[in-house]
Amino acid sequence: MASSLKKMKGLYLLLLLQLFMEPLKSNIFYPADNDFFQYTGRIDFSNPREPVFWVPGAYIRAR
Repeated sequence: MASSLKKMKGLYLLLLLQLFMEPLKSNIFYPADNDFFQYTGRIDFSNPREPVFWVPGAYIRAR
């Protein structure tokens, strides 16, 4: 019985930590023409901010 109470206290502590840490995360938007992205395959870059994939097998790698 005592071990299950310890487990519950631990779970509640983790939940509280997660709730308090959530606002610290930032949502950063990276445009498609950012250097963090590496494109491979047949991709139309006529508009660099909106690349279009033409065939299967094209992919993106992010750093």
